[in-house]
Amino acid sequence: MTITISFIDVAYFLLFSILVVAGVYLITVLWRLNKILKEVQIFLENHRHNIDRSLDAVPDILDNINGTSESINAIGSTISETASAFGKGSAGGAVGYIQIVIEVIELMRHIWRARK
Repeated sequence: MTITISFIDVAYFLLFSILVVAGVYLITVLWRLNKILKEVQIFLENHRHNIDRSLDAVPDILDNINGTSESINAIGSTISETASAFGKGSAGGAVGYIQIVIEVIELMRHIWRARK
């Protein structure tokens, strides 16, 4: 009894084996991906309220950031004006120093109001 195995039969066997291994691997990957997606979905459902609340707060946070940057710009210009007046010495004597102290106090009051 003679069994003949041709090159095409071996090639079909190898191709079929590769397809089986690739199919098993693909099924395993898809199963794990499905498991991960289910966990993500459960997490999102459990924390939906917190996510919505955080997203609703974003515009207020951006408004606070814009207000703070405007305050910092105003403070910077006030400091610049005060420094230039102090550098020129045009205020004249004790009155000039008192005006500078008053400007610094007003600046500090402005900072305290901006924080509240």
